[in-house]
Amino acid sequence: MRIGIVPDEINMVSVRSVFQVLEHTLARHHEIVRRPLEYFYASTSKQNALNEEFVGNCDLIAGRIDEKILTARDQINRHPPLLGFLMGTMSRGAAEMSTWARFLRTTDIIVGNCDGDVGITSKFFTNAQIRKLPFSIDESTFCPIDEQQREAIRGEMRFNPSDKVLLYCGRISLEKNLHTLLRIFSVLQDLVPDIHLVVAGDPVVIQFPAMGVYPLSSTGMLMKLMNQLRIKQDQVHFIGGRGSTQLRDLYAMADVLVNFTLHHDENFGLAQVEALACGTPVIGTSWGGLKDTIKHGETGYQISTVVTGSGVKLNWWEAVNRIISLLEDEETLARFRERSRSYALELSSPALYAENLEALVAEAERLSHGPSEPLKLTDFAREYWRECLPNEFSAPSFQRGRKSFEMYKELIGPYTGTTENTITTDEPFNPDQVLVLATPVRIEGNLAKLDDPIFPLEVVMPEANQQTAEAVLAVLKKQPVITLEALQQSLPAAVHSCLQSTLKWMLEHGIVLRSRLMDAYIEPDMIGEQMAQPVFSIQPVDFMSDVIVIRQTGAAHSYAAT
Repeated sequence: MRIGIVPDEINMVSVRSVFQVLEHTLARHHEIVRRPLEYFYASTSKQNALNEEFVGNCDLIAGRIDEKILTARDQINRHPPLLGFLMGTMSRGAAEMSTWARFLRTTDIIVGNCDGDVGITSKFFTNAQIRKLPFSIDESTFCPIDEQQREAIRGEMRFNPSDKVLLYCGRISLEKNLHTLLRIFSVLQDLVPDIHLVVAGDPVVIQFPAMGVYPLSSTGMLMKLMNQLRIKQDQVHFIGGRGSTQLRDLYAMADVLVNFTLHHDENFGLAQVEALACGTPVIGTSWGGLKDTIKHGETGYQISTVVTGSGVKLNWWEAVNRIISLLEDEETLARFRERSRSYALELSSPALYAENLEALVAEAERLSHGPSEPLKLTDFAREYWRECLPNEFSAPSFQRGRKSFEMYKELIGPYTGTTENTITTDEPFNPDQVLVLATPVRIEGNLAKLDDPIFPLEVVMPEANQQTAEAVLAVLKKQPVITLEALQQSLPAAVHSCLQSTLKWMLEHGIVLRSRLMDAYIEPDMIGEQMAQPVFSIQPVDFMSDVIVIRQTGAAHSYAAT
């Protein structure tokens, strides 16, 4: 079969490797067709002609979903089926799909890389063929090493044999949630004196325009955070990006890989599977691709993520407990290590990837001989694109009032997940339940301003609940995780009558989360105030502004006349 490859043009190592593996795997049994290099510097009319020629030479097209390719397919009235890879476009806001959805047909297969991708895409079509294909890893590179090699690598990095080493591997950007990881580490360093955090990755500034968030400096923000939280500089190691062999050594020497990402195109999570293939357990968010790649309680632990009225919130109390319990429980750590590699290969071995990819090719070939109809949009898709498509003359996509944010919550729901430790909002309150301050809060008048750089939202406190909410927040500022019973004992009697209604409002708006007491090595009163300390300078700017000037406050300026 002649298969046309449409590469992804994003200049990221992980994305390039994914499409290289795709092409290499297909080339074993099929003839690969590519657009000529001339395409990338040709005129628009010439590009259109080259696309039509490309489509005419293909029995099937695989790769990035390209609107120009789909248009060419319609122009020449020849419809080779498409294996179209979503690559995070749906969870990021589905804006791209709005431009090419009309070209897709029931003979095409839309490919996601995790259940979250499939779940979100299913919200948009009633008759689409949507499939999941996990990525492949290099099992020969990412493999366990013996204990002697492991200790040698740790020695080269100047770790002592008794040190506990956490590893983060990936880009350093806002949605990767390194700021929450550092907050958690500020707690861990007080509870586990010999703990270290290694951060392997390069800083990048990636905007989150759908929520109106534009970070200025990932590195600067994290350095400021470390200073304010008094994190010991010699226990956090930023080492930059690394090649595959170096990454293998890092995975193998670490005790646990940690990743508390809330990245909105986290459609797989290669680092997690690579670490597992090296025999290293993973503790990460129950989010996107990580929901599929971390087998909870067998190769590590998932950490609950909850959709609320102020965005997605991470149960950091659960994360602290899981990290400490795993580092202190050598038997469980050894069991997870033993299971991790086999699970990684069950999920992402090259052989399994090739088998699943060939099955998709065969299915696409069968579909091409059957009826072909345009895809039908759901009511959700029509309403979502009416409310939430990017528009430079409108506020950010999910900040256009209550309706747009409700659409966001419905969109992102399949990307999130909770474990047995997080209590849902509809369960009754019990004295032994734990209340967790989801994010630090500043109070200004009747506004609760969330010090959350991913979702920097303001919530108006209802008049009937404001006094009680302020009293609860005053307690949580000193003790950011507390049992309901202890909270009640800490509050003045005057606010007890509306405590439950206030807590329900705070849960709904993501100011607090509810969790269970865990089989923990720590108690709630062992958590310091740093998890409740507002540290970020978040400056709102109206979307209609024409020019934004960034300068140091109070800096002197002089202008000389000439």
